[in-house]
Amino acid sequence: MADDKGKAVERAPIEHLRTKYGERDHQPYSSLQIVFASRLQYLCLKYFIRENAVLHMQMLLKRTRMFLDSFRSLG
Repeated sequence: MADDKGKAVERAPIEHLRTKYGERDHQPYSSLQIVFASRLQYLCLKYFIRENAVLHMQMLLKRTRMFLDSFRSLG
């Protein structure tokens, strides 16, 4: 956004989220709804990343064990 002199102006965080989440039926979301939605989105993303990291580590350990077992069978 820019003011009437053309300088950049910081938007309030809540207005940024209103723009991000949009409007439905020409009724903007309330501030509480926006904060709740953004918090819920953050928690879901955090949980998703953590679960994927755990699954990735389990797969890595499984492959490492298989690799070491192949050497053990050779010796």
